[in-house]
Amino acid sequence: MSRVVVGNYVYKLVVAQDPLEEMTEDTENKDDSSEEMVEELRDSPADNWREYLQPIIVNIRNAYGLEIGQVSIVGPRIVNKFTSPQYGFSITGHVRFKPEPPEEVLREHGEPPYRFDAAVTPDGDLISSIQLLGSEG
Repeated sequence: MSRVVVGNYVYKLVVAQDPLEEMTEDTENKDDSSEEMVEELRDSPADNWREYLQPIIVNIRNAYGLEIGQVSIVGPRIVNKFTSPQYGFSITGHVRFKPEPPEEVLREHGEPPYRFDAAVTPDGDLISSIQLLGSEG
């Protein structure tokens, strides 16, 4: 074993080997599983977050008894409140009511603009209680 002294520090000299020489049957299996993990993440709900926009519109429309075309979403984006989308995520943006907001929305949330926050579980299920926020909370 060789040691190298640099300044006041002593370092143990380690010789690196070519990764191909180090590969064993176990590491080959790990590579396969890591590829599967990458594929799994590509197919995760977070990667397909735009597919939740229509159900969010339907949920808001049903909550206030509105017709098709009276609710639209403006500027949606995915928000990771946790360290990784595999733990769930939120979709936020603004809601526009056409031709005008219903009385119930005005009473509960005040005047526009209205922002929404929809949570999606790690399993990819949209939580049915979508939070709507306006100028008065």
